[in-house]
Amino acid sequence: MKAKYATVLAASAIAIGGFAGLAAPASAAPSGEVSVQASCSAAPITGAEGHRGANVRCTGLGNFFTGFIDCKRTDNGFVYRHFGTRAANGGVSTVWCDRGAVVIGHGGIQS
Repeated sequence: MKAKYATVLAASAIAIGGFAGLAAPASAAPSGEVSVQASCSAAPITGAEGHRGANVRCTGLGNFFTGFIDCKRTDNGFVYRHFGTRAANGGVSTVWCDRGAVVIGHGGIQS
């Protein structure tokens, strides 16, 4: 049996001194899989050494999810994805970028 999953990716925009996240519904699932209505939001966080991250909260991705953020290095523009902690539906998954990078997107996957 195919695993049922949904991915939520929400675009984030860099604002003065932080970022603003937009929640988005899950996209259509491939044939034979179940589509779910899911949404994720993110609250920006800053670490002691100045690195950026987010507390990602998702609902509608099953009993558990893992949050992720897309990060962009400020020195060379390299974009990459980091995954956070596993959390229960409606809980918070904490995710960090490396130092010298900013958060440009967020979302969650069923886990």
